[in-house]
Amino acid sequence: NDKLFGSKEIWTHEKSGSSIIDYVSFEYSSDGITFSEVGRDYDGVTPLRDGTNQTESGNGYSYIWDFSNLTEGNYSLRVSAVDTMGRSSSDEISVFLEPTPPIPTITSPSYGSYFCPNFDILISSGDENLSSIDLYYKESFPNYNNGMEVLNQNDFGNYYSAPIAAALAIKLWADRGYSFIMKDGFNDISLVEQVEIMAAYFNVSANNGSYDELVYSGFQEFNNSKGNALILDYKRSPNYATLRSILEYEEKAVMVALGGSAGRWLAIDGFGGAMLPGGIYPASICNPLTGIIEIVQLRENNGIVEINLTGSWQTVEMLISVGALNWNETKTPIGTDGNGLDGWSYNWTPNALNETSDYFIHAEGTDQTSLNGSSTTMLTYDCSQFFIPGDLNNDGYTNIADLNYLITYYMGSGPAPVGGVIRADTNCDGYLNITDIVYFANFIFGMAPPPCH
Repeated sequence: NDKLFGSKEIWTHEKSGSSIIDYVSFEYSSDGITFSEVGRDYDGVTPLRDGTNQTESGNGYSYIWDFSNLTEGNYSLRVSAVDTMGRSSSDEISVFLEPTPPIPTITSPSYGSYFCPNFDILISSGDENLSSIDLYYKESFPNYNNGMEVLNQNDFGNYYSAPIAAALAIKLWADRGYSFIMKDGFNDISLVEQVEIMAAYFNVSANNGSYDELVYSGFQEFNNSKGNALILDYKRSPNYATLRSILEYEEKAVMVALGGSAGRWLAIDGFGGAMLPGGIYPASICNPLTGIIEIVQLRENNGIVEINLTGSWQTVEMLISVGALNWNETKTPIGTDGNGLDGWSYNWTPNALNETSDYFIHAEGTDQTSLNGSSTTMLTYDCSQFFIPGDLNNDGYTNIADLNYLITYYMGSGPAPVGGVIRADTNCDGYLNITDIVYFANFIFGMAPPPCH
């Protein structure tokens, strides 16, 4: 019953463990009777992440299906596993396809750029019947964390990184008010017990590790047992923007699968500050090797996130996000564009934002059939980028009026410079004091270079 937009990876779990599977076939049908094949996968290699051995690369039996040429509506999907002896078995589900999804994409300003009042947010969408776009914003904090707990895999065994990460994600939502997901009847389940429950779903003991298919399908089975209170999704090879917006803007729990010499799963708790030299981001993780929240280095290498763990860079090969039904993330409305005839856009004059802070800008689209899609970008609020250095009153000139403006501000009888208090630091020494007035006076009379703001 999922609603699929534009294209989607169909991922199947071949559960028999047969060593002679020849291929898996992927088919669709509009009437549930006549099926058309869209592709086959002959390579069912899937990673086993045991925290000890080299992780083999692979996506299991899967196929990325582009259905943009089909008609919107209900369809049946069928997957069939066929072995070398010609024997086969199938599974079938019903889905709704939307070939032109109502996903609005913010095209300007671009990700990571600066903004300041007043400016236009430009949006594009390929949906031919999009009816409205709602815009929201939310401040991104430099030291955001989910407040997750930690566990040490030494208390369980080398192979337990996946059930530990999953249990920590479940505990986060139990602490947020969904306590029933960690109960057996009326009895509370401890975090340690939850790890063992997830280990059974993931079949860790039998496999001495966790196969990706078993992690995702096992988590789904656990979720089914709890009335599908959680919302699970996955992304392969996520970039930094995706990882951060899911964790911080959407406020979801995030567990990631690391490839490399000792592939494992771990839960991301948050981010530890601004970008460091060399494109390094501090990130806080629930490190299963140490049992503590640990700040590690994170970077994006050709669009792929890598985490420096135990002295080596390991690729984030997959992300599993864990949300919850009826959870409304904190956000502030910007406005709505209800008419795309002149292009989708919104002119925003923000106020009371923090200078040089990062903000998520989120666009939610709704089409005429009430289908919804969304996307998120991140911008920096920095008005200093848009003003003439030294033009503190923003009248287009730098002159004695700006010096008077600065003096009255420092005396407490006038407003801060237009664009924020930071512009009052005219000598850019990081302090606001009388030396800024002296510096600015020297600038006005040609004895000092322009202020940097």
